[in-house]
Amino acid sequence: MIDQIKDRPVVAVINKTDLERKMDIEQIKEKIPHIAQLSASAGEGVEELETQVREILNLAQLDSSSGIIANERQRACVEEAAKTMEQAQQALQMGETLDAVNVCIDAAIDDLLELTGERASEAVIDQVFARFCVGK
Repeated sequence: MIDQIKDRPVVAVINKTDLERKMDIEQIKEKIPHIAQLSASAGEGVEELETQVREILNLAQLDSSSGIIANERQRACVEEAAKTMEQAQQALQMGETLDAVNVCIDAAIDDLLELTGERASEAVIDQVFARFCVGK
């Protein structure tokens, strides 16, 4: 199994550290540099696991208070807004009227409002609810 996961971001999780060790951890460390040892029953080692996951995913510099794009729909909204703003800049540079530029800016605002949920078309609502099971 270790050979199958080489060159992938992996954290080896060694549980039951409160019991007698039956494996060679040094051998695992040779192949997998990120290791978290914990005892799930005692609730120990969770911080180490979090640290290893943050390190392997390069999350150390992530500002948790800043916004995060959580799914494909949101990514598409941001990309579309950016593309529309580029079109607005090009229109402005080409000497188009401010009314024409404003049309592009309004479209970008609509994309961002869709991202935040402040403007939700039927297509967006259908897309969101297609991913959730809504019970009675």
